[in-house]
Amino acid sequence: MTRDEMKAAVARELSAQGDTLGAAELETLVSAAEQHVLNRLYPYDDSQTEVPLRYLRNVQDIAVYLWGRRGGEGELSHEEEGIKRTYADAYIPYTFFRGIVPFCGVPQ
Repeated sequence: MTRDEMKAAVARELSAQGDTLGAAELETLVSAAEQHVLNRLYPYDDSQTEVPLRYLRNVQDIAVYLWGRRGGEGELSHEEEGIKRTYADAYIPYTFFRGIVPFCGVPQ
């Protein structure tokens, strides 16, 4: 899967949910998801800018997740009349990073 194929898959997945994104919105969403994967993959190396191909599915899943959480970030459950809300961790659940092994080196 290439980056363009992954972006098209994100757009298809979101349009199946009834959402349509412009090119700029899609690029912003995918770039944010890529940055989360890069931060997990290279925790001590800010020079890395490209996600390896094998992690593009993680980027796709995170992008769709981020889009679905807009407006209710961190909310797990919600009740109306009794107004009871439950919130999770601050951001992306660990399960989206499963299979990503961080690269670390020896300080020089």
